[in-house]
Amino acid sequence: MIRFRDTSDWACQNLSAEQQLVLLQGQALSCAPQLRHWQAGIWLFPLGMFLLAVGQAFWGALALLLATLGWLLTLRARRLWRTTRHQVGVLAESVRGVDAVGPLLDFARWQGREAVECHAALERLLPRLDTERAHQLTEEQRRYLRQSAENQDPTVEFTVAALLVLASADDTATIPIARKLAVSSSSQRIRDAAHLSLEELGGKEP
Repeated sequence: MIRFRDTSDWACQNLSAEQQLVLLQGQALSCAPQLRHWQAGIWLFPLGMFLLAVGQAFWGALALLLATLGWLLTLRARRLWRTTRHQVGVLAESVRGVDAVGPLLDFARWQGREAVECHAALERLLPRLDTERAHQLTEEQRRYLRQSAENQDPTVEFTVAALLVLASADDTATIPIARKLAVSSSSQRIRDAAHLSLEELGGKEP
C-alpha cells in the first residue's frame, strides 16, 4: 500500500528541501509499479461480465471484485500522486542545492509540461552542476534532457542548460541533436550552446 508522508513531517525533522525531494522521489518510484499493476487490472471488468454472461457466476463475480479493488486503489494512488505533485511544486521553489537536480528531473519527466516549478528550479540549478555530478545522472534523466534539448522545450534557458550538462556528462547521444540545433535553431543562445557542446564532445562517436 502506498503511503506518501506529508513533507511537513520531514520539515519538523529539520530535513532540507533537497532531502525532502529525494524522499518524495523514492516514494514515487516505489508506487509507480503498483499503480501500473492496478491500472492493468481494469480489464477484468469486461472479463467478469463475459463470465457472468456464460454462466460462470463464481469466476465472474471474482473478476468483478478484483477489478473493483484495482479501480479503487488506482483512484487512491492518483489522489496521492496529486498531493505529491503539489508538495514537489512547493519544494521546487525553495531548493538551492544541486542535490535536488536528480529528483527534479524525474518529477519533470513524469509530469511533462505541467512541471512548471520543476523546470524553473532546474533552470537555476543545471548550470551549477559540475562534471562529476553530471556523470551521476541516470540514463532516464539524460534522455529527458536530450528530448527537451531536441524539442527546445520548455524554454531557451532550459535547452541551453540541458545541452551543456549533457556535454559535461560525455553523453555522445547528444551529438546528432547538437549538430542539428547548431544550424537550425532560431535562438542564437541555443546555437552557441550547441557549438560548445560539440566542441566538448569532439572526437567522440554517438
